[in-house]
Amino acid sequence: MRWLIAASMLLTSPAFAADVVWTTADTTSVRFSDAATAGPTFSAFTRLSVVYEDGDLLRVHDGPNFGWIARGTVTEEEPAEAADSTIPGLDEILKNLGGPGSGGGLMMPPTP
Repeated sequence: MRWLIAASMLLTSPAFAADVVWTTADTTSVRFSDAATAGPTFSAFTRLSVVYEDGDLLRVHDGPNFGWIARGTVTEEEPAEAADSTIPGLDEILKNLGGPGSGGGLMMPPTP
C-alpha cells in the first residue's frame, strides 16, 4: 500500500510541460530554490532534463550537475546551434559499427 501512495505522489508532482529544455544563454544555477548558494553553470544551448518545477524556478540536471534555474532562461525548442553541434561524420561511424540493415562488421561473439 505504501508503494501505491509513493507512486501516486510521483505521478501527481508538478513538472514542466517539457521533460527536456535548452538554455538560451550561459546560465548559473543555484543549489537550493530558497538560497543563493551558486550551483553549476550551464553553457548556452545545453540540453537539460527537467526534474521539478517550483513557481518560476525549474530543477534541472545535465548528467551529474543539478541546479535550480529561472524558467525564462530556457526554451522547449532545440536551438539550431545545439542541432549543429553533432560530431562530424557520426552517422557514418554508427553505420559502420553495425546496426539493423547497416551491413556493418560488428558482431556478437558466439556463446559457449
